[in-house]
Formats: sequence, structure tokens, C-alpha cells
Amino acid sequence: MSSFPVDGGNTLDLMAKVTVEFKGKVDTHLSAIAKVNTAAELDVKIKDLIVDIKILVALLVGAKVNLDADAKLKLAIAIHAMIVAIVKVCATVVAKLGVSACASIMASLDVALHGLILTLGVVVEGLIVIIAKLSVNADATVVAALKACGLNLLAKICVFVNVSL
Repeated sequence: MSSFPVDGGNTLDLMAKVTVEFKGKVDTHLSAIAKVNTAAELDVKIKDLIVDIKILVALLVGAKVNLDADAKLKLAIAIHAMIVAIVKVCATVVAKLGVSACASIMASLDVALHGLILTLGVVVEGLIVIIAKLSVNADATVVAALKACGLNLLAKICVFVNVSL
């Protein structure tokens, strides 16, 4: 079962919300982020992404979802893929604009993503462990991108701590 009541009894399908609707929004944001030329533009685009992350978190708060192992794995794979895509695009932009120009912007994204993963971990028992297992096999470019972006909270929760950050 992946549906749960929110907002006075309306039902939210967690799998559709995350893997279809939220992923579509993330993809749109990443396309816009990839095209920025200044830190000010990046700040606006990252804030737009953070708004959608916070909306999803707000929908999830207080919910409890029982998913079977297959559904948990599919959800974890979708979240992991989105995180990897976000990290790679942000690393490219940070390399273009400079670490010092992007540090505070990336810190706010880090906090938002950290909050999303923790919230999903509360809503779907065992999800963080699955995401962590997927993250252990991250390639060197993802690890380097995490370092370059300064996404330390995200790195820790995804168990990238085996690589010295």
C-alpha cells in the first residue's frame, strides 16, 4: 500500500507523488539550473527547487506508509537517481561559477535534501538503509561532485562518509 491520507482525508499515492510528479519537477529545475550563468541566477533556481522539496516534505509529515520490499526498492532507486542528478548538475554549475560564489546556495539545498530524506525515512520504514546501500556503490564522479558542492549533510545521510569529506 503506498497511499495514505493527508489534508483531511484526501489520499496521496507516495509512489506517484515522488517518482512521477516530484521527479518531473526536479528534472525541470535541473534543466533551468544547468543554464545559469551567475550565482544570483543559481540562487533563484535553487530556491525554486527547495520550494518543491519543502512542499513534498509538508505533504509527508505525519504520514506512515507500509510498502512492500519491491515498492521500497523502487522508491529508493528513484530518490537515489534524483539525488545523483541534482549533485551532478550542481557540481557542473559550481565548477563554472566557483565554490565561494555557490557555498551558501548549496548549503540551503543540502539542508532541504537532508530534510526530505529524513522525512521519507520516517514515513517509509527502512528507506534510508536502502538509499544508503545504493549510495555505497556511487561512482567517483558522484563522490567528487558531493565534495565540490559541499553537500555534507546529504553525503552523511547517504553513507558517503566512507570517503573522507
